[in-house]
Order: sequence, then C-alpha cells, then structure tokens
Amino acid sequence: MAIGEAKHTASARPLGDLTRLERIRTLLVERGAATAHTKLLLFSQAGFDRNVVSETTRREDVNSSISTGSTTAPDPGSEIGPRQCS
Repeated sequence: MAIGEAKHTASARPLGDLTRLERIRTLLVERGAATAHTKLLLFSQAGFDRNVVSETTRREDVNSSISTGSTTAPDPGSEIGPRQCS
C-alpha cells in the first residue's frame, strides 16, 4: 500500500509535503486502513528541497520522483530526488 501526492508547481517541494503524508498515514493506521509500513510517495515537476532529499535517502518508507516530461527546469536552489519510484 502507498499514499502519495503529486505537485506541478514552479518551486521545489518542501518537507511539509512529507509531514502531511505522515499525518495521513497515522490517521489511516488508527482506522485500520493502513500499516506503519505503508509507503509515502512524492511526485514533483520542480524537484525537492534538501530536507526531502535527505529523508528520501535515509528512509525506506519514502520515495520521490521528478516528472521527466516537463520542459521547465527545477529552481536553481532545489535538489533533485535521489531515488525514482519503482
């Protein structure tokens, strides 16, 4: 099972996006509709900030992916996610 969010914005996605998914997962676990092992998926056209990249790198329950179909370059200060969703 996975919970995900996709954004098509001009700015890199912040850690708040991941925090929101964690909260949703917690609520679903409390209702018996998910487990603590439910994956969290983030998709972004503009990439992810350093904090999201760090979390994606160190955690097995989080995956991030950047849309490759866009002709818009990521923000200069943004980080590109280190792992693609599989």
